[in-house]
Amino acid sequence: YYKDRGFFDARVGREMVWSPDMTELQVNYLIDEGPRYKIGRVSFKGNTSVSEAEFRAKMKLLEGENYDETRVERDKREIVRAYGPFGFIYQPQSRNPEYLRINVKTLFSRKPGTVDLVYEIGEGKPFRIGRILVKGNSRSQDKLVLREMRVQPGQMYDSGKLQDATERLRFTPYFSNVSMTP
Repeated sequence: YYKDRGFFDARVGREMVWSPDMTELQVNYLIDEGPRYKIGRVSFKGNTSVSEAEFRAKMKLLEGENYDETRVERDKREIVRAYGPFGFIYQPQSRNPEYLRINVKTLFSRKPGTVDLVYEIGEGKPFRIGRILVKGNSRSQDKLVLREMRVQPGQMYDSGKLQDATERLRFTPYFSNVSMTP
């Protein structure tokens, strides 16, 4: 919890206090948060299809602000969204070098209480949509799903459009669970 909020030096200990008759135990947690780290520099490596200016326009965690892991993850999603129209597939669990990879490194700077963020981007290669296979659909005709997708084979893969299609299908009365796998 503390590291996610930028308290990289936080230490947590405990003190146990027994009652005089040894039947009860009180545990006191001793917490030394240390300083809350701020962002020193934000940099990007490996991006060729999307400019740094485009990333920075959507970022929420910039220089001088307190480090927050939730906002780092949100900014990472914005980077993925920026790559969407260019055909790059992002699968965080995949080790496929042809897919988009984003690794966020935190580098402690010489200035105390500051950390630099480096977004290392491996773009992989752009993809086009091939066949669209509908699986597990027992309540409607497949053409309903294909119509709501609003993408066609041969188009550039766009993760943003496919996310929108997932939401459209989820809000129809026919489907409660929708997932897309490239």
